[in-house]
Amino acid sequence: MLFRQKVVERIADALNGVALPTKKSRGRADASVLVFQRTGTSTDAPLVEISMTENSAASNVMIQSPLGIVELNDVEGVRLSEATREVAFFGKVRSGKMTMVTVSSAGVLQVYGNLSPSLGSKDLTKLAPEDLRAAIALKIFSESAAGFSK
Repeated sequence: MLFRQKVVERIADALNGVALPTKKSRGRADASVLVFQRTGTSTDAPLVEISMTENSAASNVMIQSPLGIVELNDVEGVRLSEATREVAFFGKVRSGKMTMVTVSSAGVLQVYGNLSPSLGSKDLTKLAPEDLRAAIALKIFSESAAGFSK
């Protein structure tokens, strides 16, 4: 299982959030992390809610914020960057491409689609401008982040 309680708690710690207990039933596990404003009170609505579901076939994540919802199916890995207070969820590689969703402790969500997994290992000075941001994100999460995978 990817979304074990220990992993959910590490995600919450990285985002300065609150991990809700994992619920398990009939071969399915559901877990959530709530990320609040740092200066807010406990009665504030969360900036971000990360809902993780998992069964024997797939691991999925749904990230909700006041601006919208992002859903990533077939999550194969999670990487945590303590330095930047961010978490990245990596989707399954299909046809040589993958999707990565990052969440910051400030509530910022970023989706990188149709990425080549090798992009993070390329020389940043030789990349096209449209690939630079995704390459930097991949580099941060592949070189200096704690990781968990299925």
